[in-house]
Amino acid sequence: NRDALPQAADLLINLEGISTALVYGITDESIIMSGRNRDLRLNLGNVMSEAFSDIGDAGGHATMAAASIPLHVFTNVREKEDLLHLVIDPVLQNFYRLVGLMEDGESEV
Repeated sequence: NRDALPQAADLLINLEGISTALVYGITDESIIMSGRNRDLRLNLGNVMSEAFSDIGDAGGHATMAAASIPLHVFTNVREKEDLLHLVIDPVLQNFYRLVGLMEDGESEV
């Protein structure tokens, strides 16, 4: 359910200590992501656009953003679990780098 992702991001951003949330899922046609942000130093729309627009559609505003990456660019991958390991890990690493997070989720700022 595509609507579940922004709802999950909304719930996560309201947790104590959370300033940025990114959730993702795989549909039959694409990897979809939804993000929320309360950190004034970060424009989430710009980050999502920079991180994902070269391989899909991405953008938004400082506090809300989304991205969609079509699966047809990964035609040789048959299993969703394999797709997660091949695609999401590097995609998240790029996102973490852009928002100033280390691999363990700790802030570099």
